Amino acid sequence: LARCHINLGNSLHATGDAAGARANFEAALAIVRKLAEDHPDVSEHRRNLANGHNSLGTVLHDLGDTEGARAAYE
Repeated sequence: LARCHINLGNSLHATGDAAGARANFEAALAIVRKLAEDHPDVSEHRRNLANGHNSLGTVLHDLGDTEGARAAYE
């Protein structure tokens, strides 16, 4: 499900719908954050969490939310 949100977020971002992309990246992050917390030994979950934060940071930057982007990247 997280992968679907990320793919949809990427598609929306590519077509200029940054707000829609943001919503999908945030939904994906909620899922992978829970997976990473519940299964800290699975490196794939941590990698997906990092990628999700990067995607969210990019779209927040595009929306002009530089503080939000910085928080996502950190």
